[in-house]
Amino acid sequence: MILIMENLLQFFSRNKDALLAIGVLLTFFVSIISLYFSVRNNKAVHYVNSITKSRIEWIQKIRDTVSVFISKTNVYNNAYYKGDYDKSGEHLSECQKLCTEIKLLLNYCDKRDKEICNLVDAILENHRKYCDSIHNMQVDKKGYFIEGEEEKRIKKQIEEDISELVKKLHIYLKAEWNRVKYESQGKIYEKETREFDIFELEQKYDNPGYTSNIWKRFYIDVSTKIKRVCCLPGFIIVVLVGVIVMLSFLIA
Repeated sequence: MILIMENLLQFFSRNKDALLAIGVLLTFFVSIISLYFSVRNNKAVHYVNSITKSRIEWIQKIRDTVSVFISKTNVYNNAYYKGDYDKSGEHLSECQKLCTEIKLLLNYCDKRDKEICNLVDAILENHRKYCDSIHNMQVDKKGYFIEGEEEKRIKKQIEEDISELVKKLHIYLKAEWNRVKYESQGKIYEKETREFDIFELEQKYDNPGYTSNIWKRFYIDVSTKIKRVCCLPGFIIVVLVGVIVMLSFLIA
C-alpha cells in the first residue's frame, strides 16, 4: 500500500498536466452520472406517485368487490327462490360476474393471487350446487329448508372457504398497504422484505401473541438492498473506472 502511494505521488509530481486532464475527465464523468441519476429519479418520483394512487384505488376496489361476493354467496345471507329458475339464474349470474371481477383484479402469475382465485372459484361452484339443490328441498312448518347430508356438507364447505378467503385477503391487502406506505415515501419495498412481512402477518393472524423478529427483517432488507445496488449499471461502471485508473497509475 505504501509503495502504491509513493508511485502515485511520483506520477503526479512528474505529470501535472496529466493530473489536470484526469481531474477534468473525472469531473465530466461524475457530472454526466449525476445528471443521469437526477433525471431518472425525477421520472421515478412521478411514476411512483401515479402507481401509489392507482394501488390505493385498487385496494379499495378489490375490498368492496370481495365483500359483495361474500355477501351474495353466504348461504345465511341470501333468500333463494325455490322453483323460480329465472330469479335463481339471475342471482348466480351476478355471483359469476363478481367472481370474474375479482380474478381480473388479481395477478394470475402470483402464488397468493392464485390461491385467492381458487378459493373464489370453489365458493362459487359450491354456491351454485346449493342453489340448484334448493329446488328439490322440502320446507318445514316454519318455512325453513330441510337440508340433506350433501347440502349440509356443501354449506359447511362454503363457510370454511369464505373464512379462509377473508384471512388470505386480510394478509394480502395489509401487505399491499405496506407497499403503498413505502413507495409514497420514495422507498423501495424489496421483494424479499415483503415476503418476510407476509410470513409474519400470517403468524400474527393465527397467533396474536407472536413477536416480530425485527433484527431478521433488518438483515434481510439491508442485504437485499446491497445486492440490488451492486448490480446497478452505474455502480459497476464506477468500479470499473476506479480499477482502470488504479491500474494506469501502477503501470506508469
